[in-house]
Amino acid sequence: MTSQFGSSVSLCAQSMGALPFREHVESHSLLKAIGSVTGLRVLDLGCGTGVYARHFRACGALRVVGMDAAAAMVEYARTCERRERRPITYVHRDATRPLNGIPGLDGAFDLVVAVYTLSFAASKGELAAICATARQALPPQGGRFTLITLHPDFAHEPGWYRHYGMTLASVEPGKEGERVRLTAWVDGRPLALKVYRWSAAVYEQALWEAGFLNITWTRPEVSEAGRSWYGDRFWTPYLIWPHALIVDATTEPGDGGTA
Repeated sequence: MTSQFGSSVSLCAQSMGALPFREHVESHSLLKAIGSVTGLRVLDLGCGTGVYARHFRACGALRVVGMDAAAAMVEYARTCERRERRPITYVHRDATRPLNGIPGLDGAFDLVVAVYTLSFAASKGELAAICATARQALPPQGGRFTLITLHPDFAHEPGWYRHYGMTLASVEPGKEGERVRLTAWVDGRPLALKVYRWSAAVYEQALWEAGFLNITWTRPEVSEAGRSWYGDRFWTPYLIWPHALIVDATTEPGDGGTA
């Protein structure tokens, strides 16, 4: 899976503060879904600049490893680590590759997190490989895989998400695995990315084949601070049709569900 972030590190690093939905919807919803990480061993799969990895460590995670396919992202995260000394380990590796050959990663985690990582899977094979990597990182029994990914039925109306600093444009509308152009404006500068829309059924098949038995889809919500600062009317269109959903998968059987 080819990384698209080689020249966009600074924009990605600034996006959490520049795009209000990242802090008040994405981060708030993900961290609420995960709950306490105190004492957990966490793998951040597709960690980017390491913003979530640093959060997990600060919130009491016993061990945190960040992995990303973009060398520039990993170097940025390592620079933060040298300055802040959490401690966190960062690994330069594509999430579609098995963990074989990397000491201390196979079956070594309680929680695997992937923020938009699966949205960059260009084929069912890549999607399945990422899920398999997540499963390999967890023990034979127990463990969770929590991710945020592109909504299988995001709003195709032009400009629906522009109010939140981004646009989504389908290149091949209606096609399974269709290419989608995502453009985010970070302090007025465009960050253009190519992502892929897969149906919920395809995601679930990839997770099931990897060994995850209980799969739950959750719609995002807005933090109280976000509601207070921006008002409910600001968020209403996004909450009606969010661009991303949260998926929680475990190795234990359960009811599951779709938001």
